[in-house]
Amino acid sequence: MALQSNKAGPSRSTLSSNHGGFEYDVFLSFRGEDTRNNFTGLFHYILVLHGIHAYFDEEDLHKGERIEEILVAITRSKILVPIFSKRYAESHWCLREVAKMVECYDGGQDRQIIPIFFDVDPKDVRCQSGPFEAAFQKHHQTERRDTLSEVNAWKHALTYVGGISGFDLKRYNEDQRKLIRSITADIQNILVTKVPLYEKEYLVGLESRVEKMLKCLDFQSKHARIVGIHGIGGVGKTTLATAIYNRSRCLFTATSFIGNVREESRSKGLVYLQKQLIQDICKGKDKVEINTPSQATQKIRDMVRLRSVLLVLDDVDDKKQLDALAGDISWFGPGSRIIITTSEVHERLRICYDHLNDDEKIIFLDIACLLIRKSSEDAIYVWEDQKLSPHLAIKSLQNKSLIKIKNGKFEMHDQIRDMGRQIVLKESYPHSGRSYVRLWCEEGVMEALTKSQVSLDLAKLKLN
Repeated sequence: MALQSNKAGPSRSTLSSNHGGFEYDVFLSFRGEDTRNNFTGLFHYILVLHGIHAYFDEEDLHKGERIEEILVAITRSKILVPIFSKRYAESHWCLREVAKMVECYDGGQDRQIIPIFFDVDPKDVRCQSGPFEAAFQKHHQTERRDTLSEVNAWKHALTYVGGISGFDLKRYNEDQRKLIRSITADIQNILVTKVPLYEKEYLVGLESRVEKMLKCLDFQSKHARIVGIHGIGGVGKTTLATAIYNRSRCLFTATSFIGNVREESRSKGLVYLQKQLIQDICKGKDKVEINTPSQATQKIRDMVRLRSVLLVLDDVDDKKQLDALAGDISWFGPGSRIIITTSEVHERLRICYDHLNDDEKIIFLDIACLLIRKSSEDAIYVWEDQKLSPHLAIKSLQNKSLIKIKNGKFEMHDQIRDMGRQIVLKESYPHSGRSYVRLWCEEGVMEALTKSQVSLDLAKLKLN
């Protein structure tokens, strides 16, 4: 298996909105007069852009008529975000919301409270001092005696939430955009870990491959990039792509994993896969009628050009599939990453192999399975004893760039070696009824020796 990266200059399936039975990913509590048309409005827009389902009250004037509806929404939200501003505590409705948050809080097992201290100090929230002190003095003066217990509940809630480590705008040098990016990433990390794609367990060397892949992807770069994973079937290309997708999807505004592209495109057609991609990007909200590949292609281009997209296309074997689903890297917004898994390289190599004569095929497979970094001179004596023509075959293989001889020893590119071994495996696999012809690893030798029901012809065995 090999990784290839294609860089370009400037030119997450989606996050679920039903985590553990919650209707909303996030509930935003804020005083509308303070932050609706600036910080909170922008924050809500960014959450929506990232596919995060947030409850955002847009009808502050009628809030009193709908307070029970709002309190129910809090109980149906996974992440509760009170945005504390200087006049937050003046609002009865805001205080009832934060009290409800504390009432619902379960210590972080299923629900999280993440406070934002917009233009107030956490200590003022915690101790009801500063601008919060004046607000509560007014509450004590104006509230009826039978409702003072509710005022005390508000104070308790502020004391509790003010003690939670949250996000303080002052720590971001008053840069609201940096604060929004930071808290959005935090929210994504909480949500995305709950909905991973399935990863096969115990794949040998997975973590080292993931690390190598992450270096190729280089998420720090704002340029769009394509990375290819190619190799013979069964070496873990899909598992690696799935692992990368699960670990990095939270970094993107839109994500999609299109699996079994080769099979699905032939059985259901490219338009079916294009529709799947469109639905992933728009998070199932866009019901645009798509009837032709060209319509779908234009729709995809329009949707991805301003987004940072993580797209995985698994098992691609035809350029038409790439043209339909990913087109050109210039389609995608800054920071996008397209991961493609394919065995197409080996298909092309197989065509080259099929055009070899019989002697060349035998010698090529012997080298691929048994003789890399072994003496070419010793091997030639063996092949001559088998009535082969090794000198002509070796020259032909060298001319076709299938092998090299360096310091008297055979060398072969890993991709070519893997293709050769895959051919041997298919020819000698036990269920095929054929004998084992070449064995190059301990596991293969042990399997062959223990399969007593198979008639074995151990023609060539690699001995270390």
